[in-house]
Amino acid sequence: MTKSSSYLFLSLIILIFISCSNDNSKSQNEVAKHAKYPTVAAMIDSSGDFSSDNGTFKILSESPLHIQISEITMDGMPDEQIKQETLKNIVYIAYQTFATTEIESLTITSVPLIFDTEKQKTIGYNDNFKTTLTVDRNKAKKVMEQFVGLTDFDELLGADGGDSQYFPDSPSPKFEKLKSIDTIEKVIKALTK
Repeated sequence: MTKSSSYLFLSLIILIFISCSNDNSKSQNEVAKHAKYPTVAAMIDSSGDFSSDNGTFKILSESPLHIQISEITMDGMPDEQIKQETLKNIVYIAYQTFATTEIESLTITSVPLIFDTEKQKTIGYNDNFKTTLTVDRNKAKKVMEQFVGLTDFDELLGADGGDSQYFPDSPSPKFEKLKSIDTIEKVIKALTK
């Protein structure tokens, strides 16, 4: 074998190895599953989106399960934006719960927590936007199918980050659509029917 054909052969082997490595990482990404939790509190704690430490998460009742979540809003934020965030958080937590726990039903109260930029601290809840909704797994599944064509809650999680990166616990594009500004009020209305 000549020197140039040895280099060619070695290059071919390296190319095949790299190609197989990329295929394997993609297969692993496709197989990766999102986390499952025994309770909503464990789910909330893991996500870091809300916390009992800063008043953005409370368990109001264990049985029946009733939780409160609070988006921190800046004083002076437009009312329409506050309303949309309040509703979005209900949909987000309801569907996150059904995707990551075995819970069949829960009541979610979403009430904004006002942050005073001048005082640099939270100054209380904005009850003008307080919204409460009881959601069960079966109703949520029907609404999910209606708006994004999914029948499996697990498909709400998992996002491709590009460059062979996959984030199994991140909202999928379909989940983002379900809780988007364009659909949020329709989704809430369908969940309350």
